[in-house]
Amino acid sequence: MPLLTKIFELLSSFVEAVLIKPLDKVKFTLELNKYFRELYVSGEWNRNCKARTSMGKREFSHSQSAIWIASGFFIVVQNDEKLKISEVEEIAEYILLNEFFTRKLMFMGYDTLIVGGKNTERVYYKLSDYASVGELLD
Repeated sequence: MPLLTKIFELLSSFVEAVLIKPLDKVKFTLELNKYFRELYVSGEWNRNCKARTSMGKREFSHSQSAIWIASGFFIVVQNDEKLKISEVEEIAEYILLNEFFTRKLMFMGYDTLIVGGKNTERVYYKLSDYASVGELLD
């Protein structure tokens, strides 16, 4: 393979990793936050959630993981007073039981789902444990 082709491929990978994937994450997070807001305002959920990118757990990484400081998908419960662990688990299940959604998160470079309140304990989940592609990505 000619050197120029290798350089072009390297630059393409860099542009994708630094510019395109983060923009996909931002768009995705904005849409999800809009959905969470609608659930809360309509009364379907009694917790006001907000998603953002956070630090993941290094030991959860897979071949498509972003750098660990941006590999966590954090769902923050904004109104976390009297937040029960059962509520945290319910929110996590909402994400983890949807294999398409879990795989999409993994494709975008996430490896860790984090659920918790602003002022309460956080629970960490390894995304590849909840998608049928886990053994292919490790």
